[in-house]
Amino acid sequence: MKKILLFIPLLISCMVVKAQWSGATPIVTTSNTTAKASPAAINDGNGNMIIAWVDSRNSGTTGTDIYVQKINKDGTLPWGAEKVVCNATGSQSSVSLTSDGAGGAILVWEDARDAATANDIYAQRINNLGLPLWTTNGVVITNSTGTQVSPIATIINSTEAVVYWRDSRGTSQDPYCNKILISDGSKQWGVNDIQLSDAAGTQTNISMLPDGNGGVFLIWEDPTGTPTVTSDRDVFGQRLNNVGQKQWATTSTIGLPLISVVGAQQTPAICSDGSGGFVAIFADQRSGTNGGGDIYAQRFNSSGLKVWANDVQVVSAGGFQSNPTIVKSGADFVCVWSDPRVATSDRGIYAQKLNSAGVLQWTPSGGTALDGISICNVVGHQPSSSTSSGFVTVEDGLGGAFIVWDDARSPGSTSNSAIYAQHINTDATLAYAVNGALIEFVAGTTTIPSPAQKTPVVITDGTGEIITAWTDSRVSTNGQIYAAKVKSNGTLPVTYASFTATKNTLNEVSLVWNIASEINTDEYLIERKGETGDFVTIGIVKAQKLSSYNFTDRNPLLENNYYRIKAKDFDGTLSYSDIRTIKIDALNADALNIYPNPTSDRLNVNITKAGKYQLKLVDQSGKIVLNKSIELNSGVNDLGVSLSSFSSGVYYLTLTNDVHYINKKIIKL
Repeated sequence: MKKILLFIPLLISCMVVKAQWSGATPIVTTSNTTAKASPAAINDGNGNMIIAWVDSRNSGTTGTDIYVQKINKDGTLPWGAEKVVCNATGSQSSVSLTSDGAGGAILVWEDARDAATANDIYAQRINNLGLPLWTTNGVVITNSTGTQVSPIATIINSTEAVVYWRDSRGTSQDPYCNKILISDGSKQWGVNDIQLSDAAGTQTNISMLPDGNGGVFLIWEDPTGTPTVTSDRDVFGQRLNNVGQKQWATTSTIGLPLISVVGAQQTPAICSDGSGGFVAIFADQRSGTNGGGDIYAQRFNSSGLKVWANDVQVVSAGGFQSNPTIVKSGADFVCVWSDPRVATSDRGIYAQKLNSAGVLQWTPSGGTALDGISICNVVGHQPSSSTSSGFVTVEDGLGGAFIVWDDARSPGSTSNSAIYAQHINTDATLAYAVNGALIEFVAGTTTIPSPAQKTPVVITDGTGEIITAWTDSRVSTNGQIYAAKVKSNGTLPVTYASFTATKNTLNEVSLVWNIASEINTDEYLIERKGETGDFVTIGIVKAQKLSSYNFTDRNPLLENNYYRIKAKDFDGTLSYSDIRTIKIDALNADALNIYPNPTSDRLNVNITKAGKYQLKLVDQSGKIVLNKSIELNSGVNDLGVSLSSFSSGVYYLTLTNDVHYINKKIIKL
């Protein structure tokens, strides 16, 4: 006889590998005890994150490796387990990546596989499925003598990208670059690469930006011939066209001095100005006041000439402002930096916006524009480390920006930091809580007394929300990477503390889910699927700000039942629990015979298997119209069920005992 599995309409595909957003979600599926370091992330072009990191799972044998994972905007991991980019013998490190323009990524890294040439630079392209498209373990970008470090890459058109690195093949570490084809990674600007500067000392903090015409702008911090004098560092730059020809200071071997005034100009960063040039921001000690340094900015045209008559002072406050970042948002430029004006032990984060003419746009209440806007200034360092890796800025496209950072306010130690975020709107108002929205903090345990969440990365998903990820030592030293989606109001989707499914003696399934955080939740949809087909909703429970909820499935499917809870927020955001499985065993078909079917009156139920049973008849709406207990002896048991009082239609007869269950479709004429 036909076994009836389900009669609820199909809703949602079950083809997910990982439960969707539920607070912070681990993204490394196959190894969570060895260190994961130096995460780097990009948007795949559709609001999903591709994230790469340096992985130590094989560090005791072949060295550290490069892995990559994709996180969809709904929290699923479409690639399943993380993908290996390179696990060649010898350690790989310092990974960075850029979009390939087709939903995948180009990754570049330092590589020590060849002991004869020290660190080299390798690259690999992955497609939108995470599969490598070039030679296994990557193609070599440079393996010249000396050490090559700190590679970055940027796509310049649909077929080409440029890779930059620092290179010690000469007497000092100098900036080099080359163009590669996206199709196979082959170099296009010669086997010896292009040297941007041969100045004495080490050129550092290079930023690279496509020029919009198949070339690139590059700027860097230069010791200007006096590498031991840190108080006299300047900002130099160069532009290369598509065939690798220098466009500025073409006869110079050290590039074009962009910012060269008294005192040190350091840690430059750039963004496009939207008109063929760029805006640079940098830490600057020209004033010699305020404890050491301020933040300045300047706009340059495509010829490397200054657009603003004077360098623009972005902030003037006590202490040494550092680690400036800049993003173009709408028609303006949002600047964010580290700021110890409160106390050197309480480094905070501040922001300011410039318009296209270089005029400061934000003025705090009771202050001046040169004060900037406080993003976070509480006790403890923000970010928790003194380097720029502790915070990241992305534009919101509307004249504001998102800032995410690691934070030592609780418990006030750099060894136990948390992740916070803020969204500053175009009018300088803060969209999240004052001093930032808490994204993740994990308290210490006896085993791991100081778990830390650090080095965040972030993308926008195109809907006013962000996806952020970070290294996390709650299991072991940086042994995992977690990710979370932050909603437009600075809250996370509902967080599940636990979810259980148990079967009772009537073969009913009891579902219980406990909630750690429920801020904006409207209702919980209970979803179920069998071995085939999709998840369907079998019940709804309204959210009531409780810590625990439950639901009973009184008519489970034969064989395996897969359950999950889908929380729906008032704004439509969906958050999924993990999946739980309950198996319901079916009676042997030979043990049960139902006749006649269809029937107009009496239904005969013939059972040969002894035991205590619960017999139920359920109509198409799910209402139980008959429910009684029966006890049968061995041999043939012929039961009569009267249907004379029931309306014509389709019914489902279920018969259950401690270990068996069967569901039959009945037609009443």
